[in-house]
Amino acid sequence: MATARLEKVTKYYPDHLAVDHIDLDIAEGEFLVLVGPSGCGKSTTLRMIAGLETISEGDIWIGDRRVNHISPRHRDVAMVFQNYALYPHMNVYMNLSYSLRLRRVAKAEIDVLVHKVAGSLHLTGLLGRKPGQLSGGQRQRVALGRAIIREPKLFLMDEPLSNLDAKLRVQTRSEITRLQRQLGVTTVYVTHDQSEAMTMGSRIAVMNNGKILQTDVPRDLYSNPANVFVAQFVGTPPMNLLTCQMDKVAGSPRLLGECVNISCPEYAAERLAEAGERFLVGFRPEDIEIAGDDPGVGFGGAVKAVEDLGHELLITVSEGSTQFIARLPPTVAERVRLGDKIGFTVNSSRLRFFDTRNEQAITVG
Repeated sequence: MATARLEKVTKYYPDHLAVDHIDLDIAEGEFLVLVGPSGCGKSTTLRMIAGLETISEGDIWIGDRRVNHISPRHRDVAMVFQNYALYPHMNVYMNLSYSLRLRRVAKAEIDVLVHKVAGSLHLTGLLGRKPGQLSGGQRQRVALGRAIIREPKLFLMDEPLSNLDAKLRVQTRSEITRLQRQLGVTTVYVTHDQSEAMTMGSRIAVMNNGKILQTDVPRDLYSNPANVFVAQFVGTPPMNLLTCQMDKVAGSPRLLGECVNISCPEYAAERLAEAGERFLVGFRPEDIEIAGDDPGVGFGGAVKAVEDLGHELLITVSEGSTQFIARLPPTVAERVRLGDKIGFTVNSSRLRFFDTRNEQAITVG
């Protein structure tokens, strides 16, 4: 196991800046996920850690060794790719043992290690098959096994589940998480799927436009996004964001917007007054509940869409040009009809605020 550290790491291509002066500390034994949309720089970052891409500026450390100019084979890392990268002419046993044979490990020791890894990945009965005789999930497990058997300092995984169907992807991500905890190997995992990131990572780094926008544990990333991008990228459905201003009604500060008229929390009033005339109020779809048939004072609007998922309802509510989504229990299905005007209450402690000028979170307490 090893730590890893990136200091002001930057990657320029002739036509664009792919990675922009990022800093990142990865603890020993940690499962860190790099997540972001396509083209944000996450795979480039992973490839620079592996040594498959040269860095333009900055330093990369694995343990106490600066590896900027060290070749990939001497960095003691193992990489799992999206396309498995198995040798098609070799059976599973030969694919798993390939790196050990290159290192001239004794045959008896190879056999013990192959069967140990195959057992942990449920591949024992498949050792004689070639990749073309395996399912996508089985091929991915072989690719994982080939990385595990090397006992590297770092595992680097580049969207390894994207070729699998939805059910198999859920099963395999649980398997990867279990194995990583069992082995305790420091792991950097790249994905564009925020649900995958939230369920797998001990910490998550959200990237966009070559920058790391926030690094945090999944729960805090979800509850306290540092900016508008993270608020809307993490979570399905994403955080609702409504443009508001603060005004005093009968001497009491209130948050007013196109479909919002709620009391401003005391702890937030002074800070919001400093933030400018307008700001964004954010809340998760599950943080609101129906107040009654009359919108009254609070959140409100007309029901524009109802998605009944069985275990929950997702309700899209609209008022003028403003729209938000509520996540409600199925027990309220009879009370929600298309076109109805519905009012909502919100847990004020769950409100989050963002500056419209720079889209950064406003700290209010």
